[in-house]
Parts: sequence; structure tokens; C-alpha cells
Amino acid sequence: MRSRVQILVAVLVAGLMVAGGTFLDRQVGLRTRSQLPRSSVTSGAWFCPHGGGPKGWNVTLEVANPGQSAVTIRVTSIGDGKPGLPASFTVEPGSTLAVPASADGRAASSTVEYFGGWVAVGWVSRAGGGESGVAAEPCTERTASRWFAPDGDTTEGQDAYLIVMNPFSAKAIFDVVVTTTDQAPVRTSDLTDVPLSPDRAVAIH
Repeated sequence: MRSRVQILVAVLVAGLMVAGGTFLDRQVGLRTRSQLPRSSVTSGAWFCPHGGGPKGWNVTLEVANPGQSAVTIRVTSIGDGKPGLPASFTVEPGSTLAVPASADGRAASSTVEYFGGWVAVGWVSRAGGGESGVAAEPCTERTASRWFAPDGDTTEGQDAYLIVMNPFSAKAIFDVVVTTTDQAPVRTSDLTDVPLSPDRAVAIH
């Protein structure tokens, strides 16, 4: 795809969750879904496909605990290779905690599990290694079979990456469809039925 083509809407992803770089993610359609009140949620997970880059990139997970008791979190790095070893932290009540995350490679992602109370998690990514820019997004607590990333940009001199992560123990299969300003949705063979191994992430240029 030519570098001058600007992406307006990207991805239909099957079987896993997506986001990354500065990607907006939203599930299609309206549905009624029962949820426990935040005060009664004692465990769960956040998925953070923040991406990374060459040496010098820095990614921080920002964790907030609005509750009245300490919460234990467990952070696992996911990328295009073997996942990192989990690291545990304690987030004190009514406080925030900045946790350094792996930024090794474009596909760098993180999973944050929490126990003993609810926490909110977002990420901040600062480019390095000759690249510049700062991005920040909330992580997501849910997975879905379809996602949109409407803010990709491939104008001349710029690059964009779509980060797809599979935080589960089963292989996922997904498609990517790209819509631009001046042509029909683009479906290519290399972005159709793409396999993604368990606990892995991939960066699509």
C-alpha cells in the first residue's frame, strides 16, 4: 500500500483483542451486558497492546486503585516471542503506581491481572532510538470478535502499526480489512486467516 494513502478505518479482527500505538478500540453494536458493581469486583485483567520500538523506547503502565484496600497486580509482557516472567506489585488504596513495561519491538504488549480489588490501567509510550512522539491510551478489560482502529496514518514520511495481541492459551485466527478514502475495502491474502499463537502479539505495518 502506498505511503500516501491515509487509513480512515481499520480492522475486523476475529477471535481476540486489538489495539496499540494510539489505536481506538470499540466493539460493534449495542448489547445489554450484566456487570458486577466495581466495589464487588475482586479479580480480573487488563490488556494493553501499547507497542514499542527500537532501543530507547519507554513504556509505563499507570495503575490506579480507587478502593479502600491494597490490591495485588501481576504484570506479564507479551510480544512476538516467548512471554516474559510475571512480576507482582502492590497498589496501595487511593493511590497510583507507575510500572515500567517492556517496549522491546513493535508488538510489545502487556497483561495486567489484579487480585483483591479493582484497579484501572492505562499506558504511556515515549518513542526513542531516533524516533519521537508520546502516546497514551487506557487498556481494555474485555476481548471481542471485532475491533475498529480509525486513527492509523500512512501519509508520506509516516508509519503506522496495528498491534494484535492474543493473551489466551489457544491459537487465534484473525483478518484485517483496511478502508481508505478513495477505494473499496482492501482485503489481502497475507492479512486473511492470520494465525497468532497463545500469549503472543504481532505488529502489522
